[in-house]
Formats: sequence, structure tokens, C-alpha cells
Amino acid sequence: MTQDELNEILDQIRQLEALNRRIKNLRRVGRIEALEIVAELLHKHRLTPRELRSLFSTSRTVLKPLNRTRTGPKTKVAPKYRHPGTGESWAGRGRPPRWLVAAVAEGADRDSFLIANQEKCAADLANEDGYYTSQVADFPSPL
Repeated sequence: MTQDELNEILDQIRQLEALNRRIKNLRRVGRIEALEIVAELLHKHRLTPRELRSLFSTSRTVLKPLNRTRTGPKTKVAPKYRHPGTGESWAGRGRPPRWLVAAVAEGADRDSFLIANQEKCAADLANEDGYYTSQVADFPSPL
């Protein structure tokens, strides 16, 4: 290898180092611009750095909103389903009760246990005097 070839290689190394410094500087400027955009968006949408940091945490827990609208105890929900034999009821939330799971597994339609359907059936089977006929032995007595 001649001296001229070595000088040419050294010049290319210097040019490469200069390009690397320029790239590093441009990345730094780009990061600063990106941070300015993020800061502007945080301010615009009234987000806190804590909320932003929670998106990148390792625990993957999402923060609850700071201004909760609902306060106080939970309200009870009216029952939606009723067992015709025992009178047990279920609001339709959470896991279904065993009696309903068993009845559906045996082929019963879940909608047949709706309270509105039971009241309609009872009204259809009542005679003019308001008394139930013998066909409604499964329904609990209203008295």
C-alpha cells in the first residue's frame, strides 16, 4: 500500500467521522423538535407527565382518571331473571347462577326465565276473576 492510498483512506475516515457528527447533531435537533411537539400536545390535551409515563411503565398499569365522575356506593339493579320454582332472582350481571346454567344446559331458553316473560305468562293463564288456573303450578303464588 502506498502513501497516497493511506492518505486517501485517512481522508475517507475523516469524512465519515464528520458525517457521523452531522447525523448525531441532526438526530439531537430532531429529538428536541419531537419533545417540543410532545410538550405542546401534553399542554393542549391537559395531560400530566405521570399519565404519559404510565403508558411506558413495565407494570402495564393504566392510571385511573383523576376526575372521576361517579362517587358513592354502587346502586342495586332490579332482577332480570327469576327461577319459577324457587323464586331466586338474578340481575343479569356477573356469573349466571347455577340454576340458570343447569337449565340452559338441559335445553331451556334463557329468555324463558326473564321476569317480564313470567309475568306475561301468568297474566295469560289467569282467568277473569284474577285467579290462576291449575296450569301455573310452577309460578310462586302472589299472595
